[in-house]
This record gives sequence, structure tokens and C-alpha cells, in this order.
Amino acid sequence: MAANRARTPAVMLGVGAVFDVLAGAKPHAPLLIRRLGFEWLFRLVLEPRRLLWRYARHNPRFVWRHITERVGRQQLRP
Repeated sequence: MAANRARTPAVMLGVGAVFDVLAGAKPHAPLLIRRLGFEWLFRLVLEPRRLLWRYARHNPRFVWRHITERVGRQQLRP
């Protein structure tokens, strides 16, 4: 999507591995792992070559933004 965003005048929505999971091509994480919010870790263990670089590159930005937003919210509380 990022590579084609300049050529595609439309809204794009990434759905991850949902189609593969629903089609049965890839396993779904166990219920406990899903409830804990660690399905991403389950996928990383299954496909480290494909996902490690992507997660290492993008997740730190997400974590940083999450922390700064959370700290900002707590400072706003009386």
C-alpha cells in the first residue's frame, strides 16, 4: 500500500492475515493468546523471517506514540 499510495487515489485499508486465517491457510492463535492481545507474537513465532523486520521497523514508532499519548492524558487529569 505504501509503495502505491501516490498512484492510487483511494482509501486503502490493510487487513493483515485475516483472509489467510479465515480461509484456513494459516492457523488462528489460541483463544487465550488472542484475549491477551498477543496474536501478533503468535504470528511472529510462526513466520519470523517474514515478520521480524517489519515488526522491528514499525512497532517502536507505535509503542513510542502510545506511551507519549498515555503520559499526555495522565498529565491532563486533575
